[in-house]
Amino acid sequence: MVTVPRGEVNQAQLQECRDDADAGTISGEIVVCRETGNNGESPLTGDRSATQKRYAQETMLKGAPRAPEAFGIPDNGKGIGFGKPPPVAITVDFDALPTAPAGSDADRMARGLPALGEDRELTEEEERARREAAGIKTSAPPRPKKKGG
Repeated sequence: MVTVPRGEVNQAQLQECRDDADAGTISGEIVVCRETGNNGESPLTGDRSATQKRYAQETMLKGAPRAPEAFGIPDNGKGIGFGKPPPVAITVDFDALPTAPAGSDADRMARGLPALGEDRELTEEEERARREAAGIKTSAPPRPKKKGG
């Protein structure tokens, strides 16, 4: 037999249900007692909007795809390191260098002139040898033939 109380259950009915449950353990009957009320502990009590809000908060990301773990690296609160900065570049203060003596190779090169003893034009073989020694793998364009030479 199933009995469902109508309306609010008072303390006397609740105590009677508990007594029936104790007696049911002896006779083999199953008696289910449940307390209802608006004490705020039960998730099904309260007004409809509060229940809907709670349900929405609990299920808002249910089934949503999650962002993948970046490169399989666990997030331990630190950024991903990519090494260290390069060493400091060598700086040269050209103003601190002494001026080249007048007429020296350094002075001539600073003015865009060839060094002493280099006034002649290089042959194609000498130019190719200098380029190869410097690691330049280009071929020099053929020089025009000089008139009268």
